Amino acid sequence: MRIRFTADLIRSLVFERRPVAIGSDGTLVYGLQPLPPGVRDWTLRDSQILGFGIRLTKGSKTYFVQRKRGGSTSDRYVLTDQHSLKAARRQAQEWLVRMARGEDPRQDRANTNAARFLAKARAELTFAKVFAAYMTGGVGLRPRTVSDRAMASRWMAKESLWNVPLFSLAKSHVHEVFAPMMTAAEAARAARKAAPGTPRKRGGGPHSDVASAWKAFRHCAAAWTASEADKPLQNPFLAWRREHRKTLPKVERRETSLPTRKDAGIAWLKKLLELREAPEHVISVVADYLTCLLLWGTRRESAQLLRWGDVLEDEGAVLFRADTSKTRRNLWLPLTPWAASILRERRARSQAEGLKTEPADWVFASVKPGKHIVELREVQKLLKEASGLWIGPHDLRRTLAGDVFGDTLDIRTVGMVLGHAKSDGDVSASYVPDKERLRALRPVYEARERELRRLTGVDVTNDPLSGLSSEQRAILGAAEAMLRSAGISPDVAAATLGAPR
Repeated sequence: MRIRFTADLIRSLVFERRPVAIGSDGTLVYGLQPLPPGVRDWTLRDSQILGFGIRLTKGSKTYFVQRKRGGSTSDRYVLTDQHSLKAARRQAQEWLVRMARGEDPRQDRANTNAARFLAKARAELTFAKVFAAYMTGGVGLRPRTVSDRAMASRWMAKESLWNVPLFSLAKSHVHEVFAPMMTAAEAARAARKAAPGTPRKRGGGPHSDVASAWKAFRHCAAAWTASEADKPLQNPFLAWRREHRKTLPKVERRETSLPTRKDAGIAWLKKLLELREAPEHVISVVADYLTCLLLWGTRRESAQLLRWGDVLEDEGAVLFRADTSKTRRNLWLPLTPWAASILRERRARSQAEGLKTEPADWVFASVKPGKHIVELREVQKLLKEASGLWIGPHDLRRTLAGDVFGDTLDIRTVGMVLGHAKSDGDVSASYVPDKERLRALRPVYEARERELRRLTGVDVTNDPLSGLSSEQRAILGAAEAMLRSAGISPDVAAATLGAPR
């Protein structure tokens, strides 16, 4: 049934009163009988626009367009403009033209809905959510890496960057956060240099420390890169860094090491050995840990994660496994006599205090069941009070590197001692068996251990060279110089020559 659509006509339509004809005056004629109960809908078509109509159900009125394709087949689509007859008629004309070209105008609605959902998803995916996924994302993450990312998250949680959607994050947002952060960190560093005796407040975060500011920046840039969500092609963090590279503060390379041959260094060493005998477990275990770090030169976390099953006293070796090593390779180090003695004493004290010492248990165990030590600051404070030196775990690693290079003048030996994956870029290093490498390093470690025991007064020996004349000392000095130029430590040579044949 076709009739000219008007706004008044559309308003008068009621589902329960279906028209049966059109009167001579052009108005609808309604039947006297009620609508049969099986009828769910009925339609009325416009006489002005062929294919434009309205469908009525019990609770709705819906405009539609319909166009025959041939035979009994046709395309019928519900219009998206339903708020007025005028809008529906205009859209009906547009859609019928497109349908005549073989197009499906419903795709506009699908595209509109998809765009709306995409915009909503983009707006909801803030950088805070991206960073939260980055914190635990990745394969084979070490606990220290996860904790570093968590720390960066806490630093950044109050920054405006956290609430910016990833898709709209631009270089200007990065500048808004990191420009003042870097400026404040650089000013704080300058203030500390101007007053070197001022105690440094712990936990200042990236606004008071240049290294922390750069750590926060690097983690944010990595989180942006790691996200597979919809985002611009250019990384705004790296773009900002390239733009401001000449004005950004640089992290000053830390070169602190323990001056073992100076009074302050010797005082630090003697206090450390004294703390090994402290009755409190939290003090003595950290002192043992620092002493072993001094002897081994390993990274902080690798030694913290050492288990009793990897202390191989029968083989004279300590194994730092690949899953605790930064290079993801097993690292074998010689178990020298003093280190072996320290570990035996540590095992006995741990057992006396009720701590487990099975192969799977931690060597440097915390008083908390199943945990290893983490916090060192209390012992570091006591050592500073005795010596004036604040020495960290990595400083002891640098100390070993300096001592070994001073004895051997060979940077490749230093790389082997520190367990660097490619200390000199020589692929041949990977062909050396672990046991042969261990045998080569043992004299270096033992000579250094003897020197440390002498410096701290653990071993008091008479100087066997005290009776040499000045001429003999000159000859001895020349011989030592020749050994060093050949990459051989005089102590190692003496130990080798003195070994039983």
